[in-house]
Amino acid sequence: MAITKIKSIKATVGKAISYIINPDKTEDKLLVSSFSCAPETADIEFELTRQKSRGWGDNLAYHMMQSFPIGEDITPEEAHVIAKEYAAQVLKGKYEYVITTHVDQKHIHNHIIFNSVSFVDYKKFRTEPYKTVKYLRRASDKICRQHGKSVIEKPKGVGKSKYEYEQDKQGRSWKTQIRKCIDTSISQADSWEEFTELLSAAGIEIKVGKHIAFRAEGQERFSRGKTLGPDYIEEAIKFRIENKEEFAKRVQLVADVSNNAKAQASGGYRHRMEVNNVKALAKTLNFLHDNGMTSIDDFNERYLEAKEAHNKERSDIKNLEKKARDLSEKIKYVAAYKKYKKVHERAKREMPESNYIKLNEKELILFSAAQRYVTQNKINPEDCDVGKMMQQYKQIEEKRAQLYQDYKMDKSGIREKLRNMENVRKNIDSIRKGEQALEEKLDKEGR
Repeated sequence: MAITKIKSIKATVGKAISYIINPDKTEDKLLVSSFSCAPETADIEFELTRQKSRGWGDNLAYHMMQSFPIGEDITPEEAHVIAKEYAAQVLKGKYEYVITTHVDQKHIHNHIIFNSVSFVDYKKFRTEPYKTVKYLRRASDKICRQHGKSVIEKPKGVGKSKYEYEQDKQGRSWKTQIRKCIDTSISQADSWEEFTELLSAAGIEIKVGKHIAFRAEGQERFSRGKTLGPDYIEEAIKFRIENKEEFAKRVQLVADVSNNAKAQASGGYRHRMEVNNVKALAKTLNFLHDNGMTSIDDFNERYLEAKEAHNKERSDIKNLEKKARDLSEKIKYVAAYKKYKKVHERAKREMPESNYIKLNEKELILFSAAQRYVTQNKINPEDCDVGKMMQQYKQIEEKRAQLYQDYKMDKSGIREKLRNMENVRKNIDSIRKGEQALEEKLDKEGR
């Protein structure tokens, strides 16, 4: 599993980048990549972007690390691909960055240094204690899973304060209590108004505004819905209330009673598990009947259709992300080309040791990078309207954000359907294994 870290760089950005692009560590720079900057001049490009911002605080850049354990089945090239996907996922094409993969130690690890200020809107990258670390870990884990790499499935306490983690272990967490009350109120409510009344009756105070927040009796501060999870923001709760019947039909997994230690030690617990299994099997059969699946072939065909539909939703979002990322880079370099073209033209007329060249060295470096970009991509900057490109970028971002929100809330219902189908498939496998075990037992007993 990849271990992720992040730290701020408050000085010497150039030295930090020089360290990570060291040829001895990166197979003679074969494992070096960058986005919207050149590795050799990234610190200068970072600085010129920061100068357009109103302020960036003490942090000039950030340094993310992604380390793979000794023994992980991964090549340096694959680790580098993972790093590129990781940076694209986290930074959304808004920040210049340099990526390197180091192979000089026993474990392969990636370095990503990115600017503290976005070259798209000149806003600084914001970090929050615990939340940023948790977000980075989840993004890294998601990409590692897609590449078939190991991850820590249940990291203990990561992303929570020590107090919150200890309270959760003891069943006294405010957030856990609020989630349970919200879930119960959703199951009983037929409207948003009824939901708020039920939640209030359960002792949970609601604060509705830009971000919905909740507070249990005795809790000092409100907990924002988004900190409870994606299912607890206002839009998601309303969606769950409106689609309550579909959620009630969710197929549960059949539990393995015979290999459950607690079930073997407690007759009451075993009975509850068996009752739940009967309900799970009933929902499995109902799901197959309601969706007109009368054979295994029918089920397999529909399962593949659901997976394709789900993959298309994700692909549509990724395509828009790439489109926005490519356009943001184009905007940066076209704007830089136009802005510093006159500086470049005058510099060509000056003597090599001219003070004008020395005073405008950074601008000339950025113009050179912009000129290289437009030449490689066969772009005529004079034909490009930066204002219109910015409007187009904004439209793409808005569409991407809406698609992602719809995907997260599962407005199409495809994720819920696929989840049910995966549980149905596992339940069918459990039934088959049970039948096989029974046959083997009867054979041994000679029946």
